[in-house]
Amino acid sequence: ITLQHCERADALALTREAVRVTRPGGRIALNYRTWTARDVVLWPVGGLVRFAWKLPVIGKRMARNRLATRLGWQANRLAPEDAGLSLATARALGERVTTAGALFIGHFTPESVGDYMAGPSHVLPTSGSARFASPLGVADFVKRTSVIEYDAAALAAQGDDIQRFAEVEGLVGHARAVGVRLSPR
Repeated sequence: ITLQHCERADALALTREAVRVTRPGGRIALNYRTWTARDVVLWPVGGLVRFAWKLPVIGKRMARNRLATRLGWQANRLAPEDAGLSLATARALGERVTTAGALFIGHFTPESVGDYMAGPSHVLPTSGSARFASPLGVADFVKRTSVIEYDAAALAAQGDDIQRFAEVEGLVGHARAVGVRLSPR
């Protein structure tokens, strides 16, 4: 359950209701979020989406993808260190999650499998950094070298732009290195 775009009293009421209707042994996932400036735009958009649910053609399409889309969106927004997907549709949902440090797919894949046995590193991006960082892996310890090779035509085609970049950065020697190669002998 995502409790966004609502007041604190509403969030507490929704939480109590979720606890009341959940079957014994069931689980509830709650996401509390405070108001931000974006909510001024998101609030009316939410109303439009709720209206779209009532349209037979659109509502049916939205219902087919609702859970996976919603959970995938939330996981990507939070960019968790790891996400355990213990659902019947875990694999399909996993394809939508692109910002978790590690995904644990299915009921028989607890986080401890990844931590101790399955092989990926236990060093995962934390605090939402999975949005732009990857888990530590073997590739992080492999020395790489970039190899660049231009011929005369390639340098002639891009030489002026390269010189401008170098001059803007104050690297006169870099600009001169291109100019010397472009000047007729």
